[in-house]
Amino acid sequence: MSVSEGIEPSVGTGSPFYTLLFTPPHADLNGENSEDGSPYNWNAQSETGWPTTETSPLYTLNNLNFERNRERIISNLKLSYDLTDYLEFETYYSVDYENQRFSQFVDKNWLDTENSTFLNGFISQNRFNSRADNFSATMALDKNFTEDLNIKAKANYFYEYRHWSRISASGSELGITNLNTLDNVTSDNESIGSSQFDVVAKSYSLIVAFDYKDRYLADFLIRNDGVSLFGPNVRNQTFYRFSGAYRISEDLNIRGIDEWKLRGSYGTSGLRPPFAAQYETYNVNEGSATKSTIGNNDLGPYFSKEIELGTNINFLERFNFEFNYAEKNTEGQVLPVDIPVELGGFARQWQNAGTLQSKTFEAQLGIILKEKQDFSWNLNFLFSITDQLITELNRPEFQTGPSNAFLIKEGEPFGVFYGNQVLKKLSDLPADTDAALYSINKQGYVVDQNNVPQFLLDENGNKAQVVIGDINADFNLSINSTLNYKNFSAYLLFDWKHGGDVYNQTKQWTYRELLHPDVDQSGKAETDKIPAAYYSGLYNINATTDYFVEDGSFFKFRELNLSYNFTNDVLNSSLIKNIKFSLIGRNLITISNYSGVDPEVTVLGNGDQTNFMFDGFGYPNFTTITGGLEINF
Repeated sequence: MSVSEGIEPSVGTGSPFYTLLFTPPHADLNGENSEDGSPYNWNAQSETGWPTTETSPLYTLNNLNFERNRERIISNLKLSYDLTDYLEFETYYSVDYENQRFSQFVDKNWLDTENSTFLNGFISQNRFNSRADNFSATMALDKNFTEDLNIKAKANYFYEYRHWSRISASGSELGITNLNTLDNVTSDNESIGSSQFDVVAKSYSLIVAFDYKDRYLADFLIRNDGVSLFGPNVRNQTFYRFSGAYRISEDLNIRGIDEWKLRGSYGTSGLRPPFAAQYETYNVNEGSATKSTIGNNDLGPYFSKEIELGTNINFLERFNFEFNYAEKNTEGQVLPVDIPVELGGFARQWQNAGTLQSKTFEAQLGIILKEKQDFSWNLNFLFSITDQLITELNRPEFQTGPSNAFLIKEGEPFGVFYGNQVLKKLSDLPADTDAALYSINKQGYVVDQNNVPQFLLDENGNKAQVVIGDINADFNLSINSTLNYKNFSAYLLFDWKHGGDVYNQTKQWTYRELLHPDVDQSGKAETDKIPAAYYSGLYNINATTDYFVEDGSFFKFRELNLSYNFTNDVLNSSLIKNIKFSLIGRNLITISNYSGVDPEVTVLGNGDQTNFMFDGFGYPNFTTITGGLEINF
């Protein structure tokens, strides 16, 4: 059972972190409000005369009350019985219950007129509940049928039931000061909503593994899943896998090679569609319903087919090397597809409408630097490269992600993003342009006589949309090392990401108020100063622009874990077996040329950060140092 409470402010656009970046350095955020004498002057920024519409983050933190409560209970029961020395029956049942409560309260004396939602007070209450029940029964076989042949097999039945529900209510225009209850909301200013879903899944599987002469290995899996999220015409889906391996070193005695194994596998699996994707849905507002999506009885899972080839080599009694190549095709990507209006007036339908191919090369090298009775030290390297390509799209191309910058198009890599391009060559100006009226500034960009940057235009005279970045890294390298000396242990982890672009929208947005350090021209010679009009033009009304695309490469000291174990021979206790102390540091050092805080950006509300590397006022990754105490009796 776990219980947690929090009073964290919001993140992303509009958050205190966001508004702080729009605060002129000479604004007095600690001053009183002239309206009522309350602390933290809400419009301190605009009172400086600086052109900004943002308001004091301290006023928001002091007057916007946010609370989160989370309760979770996980329980499980497991039973096993040995029918014979080679046959075992096992069953388990688990329950995972979670309850979350979120609330916001703003009193009716709210002064910030820029945030009109909270004027005269605001209350929001949200309740989330979920319950997951899982049941499994397994019959397992492990038997040597002959001296050379061992067979392991498992037959399994799995049942899953998940329930999720949400109720939300909010309202503005409070009647009484300092009363945090929805009954305090005046009439006609309430908003309520609710939703719930139930998911049922049943699975039958059989896996058989063969080991012949301890050198020829093979296993086979077949599984049938029945999932309520699949359309009724395709509710049951069958998946399978087969793999094999050959231990070459059992047949060939190669000098210096301790173990050498070749292996390969091919298998299929499925990812589930969103809950409502198969259904006919309507938007309901104030008792009136409008058509949204038409149902799809044939909507199946994202169907992945993957082949993997690899080898493992242990050599010279201290090195181990592993190489893997994997190619995966995920067919039937579940996507919304616009449909003709004659199909009942529905705007779209969820369909299995695309295929994504990924190829991964992965190599790992482990080294035993030292190994004695009381001392050991190892070092491991993990190198990987991944490419992703959209090979099929059975719908028109579309853009998605933050600022709709990511293009989903057949034949395009997955992860490229589009935007406007600032010109660097006078020859890229429109053909009928008098180039004498333009120049290249000290940053290497084309500007007009007013120092306004110029953009690449299309045939219609509009700013062209071109590829400006790609989130995919050239490679990733992870390095870890473990050192043990008697009762002391140290673990270190380093990560190196080379390549992959990040879009610095945080930097772009602060160009709007001319508050980014780039705009500061103090201390520069007059001939080196760049006018503010240049930076205002680069802001480009916050449209995605290549000027703000940056290299997301980094090298990180990701983790340091130190521990010391006091064993029983030191403690000399009949009650305590050992006491272990540990100190763990994470995100300790980052080395990068990225101009923002951290190239591992975190943008709330922009979906999967693996896909959308946009820096949009998310809180940076924290450096954390924690301690631990473990006592075994």
